[in-house]
Amino acid sequence: MNSILYISAVTAILLVLVGISKGYKAPARALLYFQVFYWAFGYVARPLVLLIVNPEPKLNDSLADPRLASLGYDASMPIVFQPILVGLCFYVSIVWLMRARANIWLSKSLENWTGQLRFETWHVVAIVLGWAARFLFLFEGKGTFSSAVFETFALVTYVGLAGVLRYYFQQTRIPFVLVGILGVGEFAWSALSSSKTPVLIFVVLTLVFLSTAKSSLRKGRFTALIGLLGSVTFTLVQSLKLSGIAEKIDAANSSYPAVVQPIMPFLRRFDLFSAATDATFFNSSRWLSLSEYFQQSVMNLVPQQLLGISKLGSGTDWSITVRSASLGIQNYEVSLADGFIAEGYLLGGLTGVVILAVPLYFCLIFTATRIFSNSVPQFTIAAVILTAPVLFERGFLAMTELLGKAVQVALLVVVIIWLVDNLVLKKGSRTYRHHVRGVSESLEAHVGEKN
Repeated sequence: MNSILYISAVTAILLVLVGISKGYKAPARALLYFQVFYWAFGYVARPLVLLIVNPEPKLNDSLADPRLASLGYDASMPIVFQPILVGLCFYVSIVWLMRARANIWLSKSLENWTGQLRFETWHVVAIVLGWAARFLFLFEGKGTFSSAVFETFALVTYVGLAGVLRYYFQQTRIPFVLVGILGVGEFAWSALSSSKTPVLIFVVLTLVFLSTAKSSLRKGRFTALIGLLGSVTFTLVQSLKLSGIAEKIDAANSSYPAVVQPIMPFLRRFDLFSAATDATFFNSSRWLSLSEYFQQSVMNLVPQQLLGISKLGSGTDWSITVRSASLGIQNYEVSLADGFIAEGYLLGGLTGVVILAVPLYFCLIFTATRIFSNSVPQFTIAAVILTAPVLFERGFLAMTELLGKAVQVALLVVVIIWLVDNLVLKKGSRTYRHHVRGVSESLEAHVGEKN
């Protein structure tokens, strides 16, 4: 079975996933579509370009792979595709088998949510405080204790943003101007921080909540517009981020056909196929034992300040430990996407791939249901999960890292709500208990009093 047949098989599996996803209720359906988007670029478009162009590895070309090129792309790719096929097939099977049960959970989540009855003041306060933490983090720089605190606090911005979008997209008429203003803010922060993440998060949050919007007015056009703006912003921020080596990148791109040039930033960014190659060509004695893996997963849930140590992120650890050994080079220290397939294969072969597909699916369903939870801590955790691509291109270790950080952010949000209720709104502990516990009866009584 040659490489083109493997690529065709992966394409067919992703099309099946799209068909099954149509049967899911929003917002799970939108999240499954995002997975297809990431995996289509990582597991189909990227290897297809490598197979057709057959590029020679060169400096500043992160697309061409010296490991595959040394054996010939067509001859070596089938080895990499084997765990990919197994992982995707098993994941699609879970999505299909769990569809009926998941739709029940999703329906109950939307039916029980009563937040559309009122606008929450703390959403705006969280956005303002989060922006202040962003600037403090920008001025402080990375690597210090205070910068880690500011970075965590900055995530409160996205929680507030998610709260505002969640409320307004449930209204009869969606205030698109307000959504546009919030989007401009995230674009500005992407430019200031030279990071594509803020805009990508805004696009994900907007489309997730838009998928459940009651109003159908201009919904399709707005979805297309958000996708287009996200793509344009992605390319612009990528050029800003790489402005110092733009000429070198252009020189590396010159060996690729003109028809491929417009999507080169996406092909370089979505590099899950490289992670699968890392795992397949890993030539060290071992990565992590099963006990070490679970120990690290548990430690990821605890703030590094409490542990008294400085922890590397799983993406950075992957580049130092796995890719360096796979490529046979040293000092390869960047944060990389790993994915459940590559991480699972390195942990326990094809069995590991199958096992890690399970928590990925249930994390997606948890996020899709809890993003409309009346419980503020649960909503916050779900919103924070959407601030990183753990559902799309990260493994289980990255998932536990983000969950640990999400719990910290949830505690910060609870404090913000307490301050807003007691110092700003002067409404006392009754409203505070309502926010934290998400008791529907208290909300309805409160709304009744206002009316």
